[in-house]
Amino acid sequence: MADVQQTPEVTPSNRPVPTDGLSWTPHDSLTTPVVASLSDLDLLRRRIEDILAEGLEKTFRSLPAAEQSRFKTVGEQAAVRLTSEVKHRTPRLERLIMIVQSWLRLIPNLNPYYLEQEAKIKVEKILMMTHPPVT
Repeated sequence: MADVQQTPEVTPSNRPVPTDGLSWTPHDSLTTPVVASLSDLDLLRRRIEDILAEGLEKTFRSLPAAEQSRFKTVGEQAAVRLTSEVKHRTPRLERLIMIVQSWLRLIPNLNPYYLEQEAKIKVEKILMMTHPPVT
């Protein structure tokens, strides 16, 4: 059997250091794992999408295909906006409720009182997840 030479794995601790005084920056391929992982913002956005989708499965399925597509797209955009609001700023309750209400208004024949209440409940869940109460 032939001996197979193994090349050492390049890690941050054994990476070659330039001796000519030039700065050296590592390549992304050497420092990032091969398997893609979700960033904190992506994970937060997915959790917000899950909160927004809670209890709307039956309503979503009852919509026509074109409306389903639009509802899903606008819901994803709302999740992105909500994520940026709660992560990058001090969240303002009125603004968050307005974002959720504008998305829920796409549902035809929705009672305005139910819409307002549902938006408040979803925003409360999002805020409880992102800003838990101090005990």
